[in-house]
Amino acid sequence: MIKTILYASDLGVLSAYSLVYVEQLARQFNAKIVVLHVVPPIDALAAAVVNSRCSEQTKNEVLSNAHIDGLLENIREQAFERLLDDEFGVEFSRYLSDIVVKTGAPAKTIIEYAKENASDIIVIGNCSDTDGEAPVLGSVASKVLQLAQIPVFMVPLSAVSALPARYALNPSS
Repeated sequence: MIKTILYASDLGVLSAYSLVYVEQLARQFNAKIVVLHVVPPIDALAAAVVNSRCSEQTKNEVLSNAHIDGLLENIREQAFERLLDDEFGVEFSRYLSDIVVKTGAPAKTIIEYAKENASDIIVIGNCSDTDGEAPVLGSVASKVLQLAQIPVFMVPLSAVSALPARYALNPSS
């Protein structure tokens, strides 16, 4: 029985279409939805640029954990607003349990979160953006499919064209 659906999302434009499938699964099983967004950590190059080109105050602000925690909370609040701001969001909110924003390696963090929080299924899109090219399996989706210990429901980008227009969220808001 599916009680908890972990929807791992980059919160990009195409994620709105995956939400339709997440909501349908939740409705079918009367399950709660947890949205997980993983932000990669600041890489060495970005840290080096900040260290070499910014004032001491800016360095402290940008690289401090408190600042990063504040950014993560801001992302979380914006995600709530975006997910719940239209007619679809009203239905979706009936099943939404939480939106979690974490920092780390995306695939590893998704797998760890699913295990630590007793998720029953992971829902993920097959890629985040194709730049007009044919969709391919993204690196995060590929790793999650290979490493997950629970079922993974992957929403292909091709599913976007199959959805009725009424299901499309306004991705620009």
